[in-house]
Amino acid sequence: MEQGQPEPIRVCVVEAQALFREAWSAIVDSAEMEVGTVAGTPDELPARSCDVVVLDVDGQRDPCATLIRRIWSRVGKVPVCAVAMRPTLDVLAARTHGDAVLVLKSAPPSQVRAAIWAAARRERFEQVPGGV
Repeated sequence: MEQGQPEPIRVCVVEAQALFREAWSAIVDSAEMEVGTVAGTPDELPARSCDVVVLDVDGQRDPCATLIRRIWSRVGKVPVCAVAMRPTLDVLAARTHGDAVLVLKSAPPSQVRAAIWAAARRERFEQVPGGV
């Protein structure tokens, strides 16, 4: 990293499907963001800080709100970017309460990165039509 440039956003990922865990680095890693840890469940996250957690809610056994509370118990109350195939009531409720930013898996990688960036800054994110 060049002197004077800000540190990249440290991203932890919770991805239940082993097949997709490595893909997150290809999606996220850039000059602005880097994947630090990829875990299968919130309980597998190391008890260290990251700036934002990407939570793939598909394949998880617990509701989104429960998963977010477990993430916060491990790494502190960091922003969460929830990723899902469809906007279920559970995931929409987490977004409505301000607990998570939501992006659908149909979004292109650029929109996924924008959602993670928005979550890290604690900003709202609206997915662009066509990514749905």
